[in-house]
Amino acid sequence: MNEPSSFRPFDGERLREKLETLRTAFEAKGHPVSANLLPPVEEQDLRRRCAWFPAELPDELVALYAWHEGQADDDAWDEGAPFWFGDHGFSNLQIAQRSYVEMMESYGLEPELKPLLEHSFPLAAFEGAWLVLPCRQQQLLKRQLDTLAGSNWLTPPREEYLDARLCTGR
Repeated sequence: MNEPSSFRPFDGERLREKLETLRTAFEAKGHPVSANLLPPVEEQDLRRRCAWFPAELPDELVALYAWHEGQADDDAWDEGAPFWFGDHGFSNLQIAQRSYVEMMESYGLEPELKPLLEHSFPLAAFEGAWLVLPCRQQQLLKRQLDTLAGSNWLTPPREEYLDARLCTGR
């Protein structure tokens, strides 16, 4: 997909710097999120562990999981120190896979939503809701937008959306 010229090309290092800024902001406010974050995942390992996902992983996801693999487990929410993207906790790869299955076994059964969701990676979750990143150029039709109203659908350019979500961290 050709992005409009007004958008900068994606830069994984810039994303990691912003994630570190958010992490240190959480810590400065007394939220020990670092204790719940898993170590980084190398790209080859990430691609192997995400073989279940039907689309190519975009650079944004590779950079995100090269920073940290998400939160250690679901307990991070209960312990009061989740790493938030807006109002969704950062999913590790196991939770992302489980979320993907849940998403496809629910909303993915809707004929008009399946083409949108089957190539969308759930990078964050909270109580049955997912923050997803489209990994192909999905075209949203008016009826699909109406159906997805109020959901957390990331639209390209992905880095600008992640920037906005990083700014809304709690």
